[in-house]
Amino acid sequence: MAQQLLALRQAGVDLEEFLPRVGEMVVNVRDQVVANAARVARDGTEEWVRVLRETLPAGPVREAILASPSWPDMAADMAKLDSRGVDVRGLLAAAYDEGLGVDQAVARVLAAAPATASRDALTSYGPLTTGLDLPMNLALTDRARALR
Repeated sequence: MAQQLLALRQAGVDLEEFLPRVGEMVVNVRDQVVANAARVARDGTEEWVRVLRETLPAGPVREAILASPSWPDMAADMAKLDSRGVDVRGLLAAAYDEGLGVDQAVARVLAAAPATASRDALTSYGPLTTGLDLPMNLALTDRARALR
């Protein structure tokens, strides 16, 4: 963690401004988790929360699904599918694998990028950079140069 904080500082992040905001984010996430737990208990989706947690690995995808305002509708749809004899666990696992396949494809493309590009330039390439003329030697550690 100390190395990550040092890297942030070297990248020009004002840690005295950043760290208190991290605390605010943690409090907001905690509050959302508590609210979500109350909502799940209220809307009767406990069984589907358990199925999702048992089927998908822990991580941001699973938690985003559970925190989504449309979670009760998704749980109701899963219940309907289950009542029709659909293997909901298999469906969830297949959907996750498809998403994982996208991640792996992106990683392969980044790995195949020209070796002359800096690490920062490689990680900068993506949907938000479409149409931009990014230099191959873009180094985000030199903030003024990178912004120019």
